[in-house]
Amino acid sequence: RNDSSRSTEPFHDEKNVKYSRRRKTKTSKKIDNKHNYKHGIVSSEVACNYRLYLNHLQEKIYEKVPPFNPSAKGSIRLLRLPHRHGSAKAIATAFDQLNISTPYVMIAQHDNFFIRDVQYLQQILNFMDDDDSKSWLQCVHFPSTATLKYVPKIKRRYGLDLENFCRPHKSRGLSQTAEKLCDLDGTFVPLIFWYGRTHIARTTYYTDMILRHFPLNVGDHLEELWGTRQLREILQCSAKTKSKNGHES
Repeated sequence: RNDSSRSTEPFHDEKNVKYSRRRKTKTSKKIDNKHNYKHGIVSSEVACNYRLYLNHLQEKIYEKVPPFNPSAKGSIRLLRLPHRHGSAKAIATAFDQLNISTPYVMIAQHDNFFIRDVQYLQQILNFMDDDDSKSWLQCVHFPSTATLKYVPKIKRRYGLDLENFCRPHKSRGLSQTAEKLCDLDGTFVPLIFWYGRTHIARTTYYTDMILRHFPLNVGDHLEELWGTRQLREILQCSAKTKSKNGHES
C-alpha cells in the first residue's frame, strides 16, 4: 500500500497543431487553435516544458523531497514512456512494466484535485480487506461533481433506483475523537458508469478485468471504453427485469 508509481507520456509536436487549426467539430465550431491536451496536440514549447517538468520531478523523487519520500518499505518510480500512449495504454503499460505487488492501487487523474485532506484512506482499505467486502467491493471512487446527489440524479435520468443497493459504512476500530476528526461514517453508493476520476481499486480488478476486456489503442480512455460498456449492460439488464415483471421497459 505504500508503493507508489505514476506513468507519464510526452505529447505530439507542432505539426499536429497545424491540423487542429483546420479541424472542426460536428457543430462547425473550431477546436482550440493551439492545444488539445486530451488528444496529445500541443506546441513544441509546451512539449519541451513538459519534459523539463519530468526531469524536475525525477530529481525530487531521487532526492526524496517531501512529499516524494515514501514511508516504510514503499518506493516511488517515475515511468517515462517514449511516446504518447493516452491514459488507458499508459495505465496498462505501468501494470506491465512495474512490479506491482500491493493488493490495492490508486489511479490518480492529473486534472482531478483533492480540495481537502483525505483522513479516511486507511479505513477504506480496512473495509475492503474484510471478507464480506471482497465479493462485491472492487473499486472506490472518491466523490466528484459527477457523483453529487447521485441516487436521485440516476433515478431522474435513467429511472434506476439505487437506494436498495447502497451500503452504509460506519467507522470501526477508532476512538470517538478520531471518528469525529476523520468523519468516516457514510454510504457506499454504486456507480452505473465507470468515471475517469481518482479512485482506489483492487490490483486484481485491473489485471483480471479492466485491462483484459478491450484492445487498447493510443489515445484511449478507460471511461469511454469501460464506462460506456458498464452503463449499457446495466441499462439492458434493467430493461429485461422490468419486462419480465410486466413493467414497461
